[in-house]
Amino acid sequence: MPALAKSDKLLAFSAAVDNSAAAAVALLAAAVALEAAAVALAAAFVSAVSALVSAVSALVFAVCAAVALVAALPACVEAVAALVAALVALVAA
Repeated sequence: MPALAKSDKLLAFSAAVDNSAAAAVALLAAAVALEAAAVALAAAFVSAVSALVSAVSALVFAVCAAVALVAALPACVEAVAALVAALVALVAA
């Protein structure tokens, strides 16, 4: 009977070792998953920063286009005035 009890103890110890090894593997897998999540979060941050830079760039180009339009407006007004003057001269002739 004592030999059977010793065998049971060895089996229980072996099971405990197996459980500890399985827990260590699960812990390692969780650490890897956490690292992957951190990498994904960093990639999302870089993507968000890139989108923000693109939006700011588009805004700057829009402002530049608006400034160019405002700068071209006096020339357009002068061209229309010249056309009107030419038309008046043509009608008067």
